Amino acid sequence: MKSKLLIHFTSYLLLSSAFPAISQPLQIVNSPTILLSQNTRQSQLNSLLTKGKELILKNNYIEAIATYQQALTLDSKNPRIFSALGYAYSLEKNYSEAAIAYQQAVNLEKNNPEFYNALGYNLANAGDNVNSAEAYATAVKLEPDNLNYHLGLAIVLLRLEEYDRAVDTYYRMVAIDPNNENAYEIIITALKKQGRDRELEAILQEAGQKFPNNVYVKYKLAEIFLGRGELERALTSLQELQAQEPEIWVISFKIGQILQQKQDLEGAKQAYETALNLQPNSTEAREGLGSVLLAKQDYLNAIVVYRRVLELNPQLASAYYNLGLALQGRQRPEDAIVQFQKAEELYRNQGNMEGVRQVETILKQLES
Repeated sequence: MKSKLLIHFTSYLLLSSAFPAISQPLQIVNSPTILLSQNTRQSQLNSLLTKGKELILKNNYIEAIATYQQALTLDSKNPRIFSALGYAYSLEKNYSEAAIAYQQAVNLEKNNPEFYNALGYNLANAGDNVNSAEAYATAVKLEPDNLNYHLGLAIVLLRLEEYDRAVDTYYRMVAIDPNNENAYEIIITALKKQGRDRELEAILQEAGQKFPNNVYVKYKLAEIFLGRGELERALTSLQELQAQEPEIWVISFKIGQILQQKQDLEGAKQAYETALNLQPNSTEAREGLGSVLLAKQDYLNAIVVYRRVLELNPQLASAYYNLGLALQGRQRPEDAIVQFQKAEELYRNQGNMEGVRQVETILKQLES
């Protein structure tokens, strides 16, 4: 299954490009001693680079890092060695150090788009999205037809909530490749965040025709139907999607929400349980299950569910409130009051006065 956009970056670094040949040093013909020294130095350097590459292939990244650092003591002005060092750090998931190494490579070779692309990738993974965007933008400027560079830039722009620039990047991508799925995923996300629903639906319909098996596109189209209150249409789309991708928990979760709205409580319960089997720590799916159990007056199991929700998220005011309802349903008013009071305190701290009033009303009933 195709990896979902925005969950993680695709690595654009190729092993072969990280280890280019080292250029031969200038030989001084009139000085045999220096010539011998340079030949020895170059031999040592080549040996270290070969060793580093072999260590990378064996997934021994820590030793590879040490080897490239040693190589830099012999040639501290070679951008390719810094590139190899950055690559090893990146494989070790030490993105901050990788970015430092690639910045050195960029400083020494300012017109290499691959270096800027790698710098952008590692800065993004290190959490520095602003400078990552700048690095990706430079890579795009140096090599405008490289879709990977555009994609890296677009993802970082979405993180920065620069949605107009992300949309502009989409148009540049489709100008290079009109059938690029990643480009459509970019604009779908940007339009959704901007609330441009009419444009979004048109793009989704177009993308749905071009990429009938794209999970992301089909899911977002189902969300459009759901937002318009077209429950049957949304349900049909999600059920078809579930048959295609049964391991994606959020599809089952959405199906549960729709079935609950349609008062199909047993169907909703099964859908939420399926979601939880796939994603046991989802508070959303567990809250959904709890609300169904409350509606079915299965208070004992609702208590179990909401206690687990609060283990996962102790600051969830609605879970305390619903736990209070379940305890009340089990004829445990004193325990229920404790939970309602916790809910009231959290609602008040969060500035949710509607929640506060809701709890106050039920507390007056219980305390009277």
